[in-house]
Amino acid sequence: MTELAPPPQQCSILVVEDNSYLQHLLQTSLVTAGYDVITNSDGQGISKLIEQQTVDLILLDLILPNKSGKEVVKEVRTVSQVPIIILSAFADPDCLVECLALGADEFIAKPFSFNIMMARVEALLRRIEWNSVDDSQFRKHEIFVEMDNAKN
Repeated sequence: MTELAPPPQQCSILVVEDNSYLQHLLQTSLVTAGYDVITNSDGQGISKLIEQQTVDLILLDLILPNKSGKEVVKEVRTVSQVPIIILSAFADPDCLVECLALGADEFIAKPFSFNIMMARVEALLRRIEWNSVDDSQFRKHEIFVEMDNAKN
């Protein structure tokens, strides 16, 4: 088994999954890998949660009891560009394309390998983690900072 790199920083992952067994497995795997994990089982209140807490990535089931994962993606995209990985047993190509068009970043069909899921999580987090533009700028999610190098 390939050992995955530790998180580049303390990252927080929101797991939105209504299957309590799978939610527990995801949470345990992510915590063991060094991530902070927030869970939600119905997709309700995700936008508010994102505004109140730091969320670096979302793992999102498509089929939820109160709203669809597609609705959650639309809702999240109104307040944040946080990376979203869809986890779904419904792997129809048209559905996959629709989810990506709505703003999801990845789509993983269930059942899936936890190693592959973790590798995709890490790859997405590497891409968004303090992406250095050059020595005077850096970016994370929607935040862009330009350093003034002028000396007083």
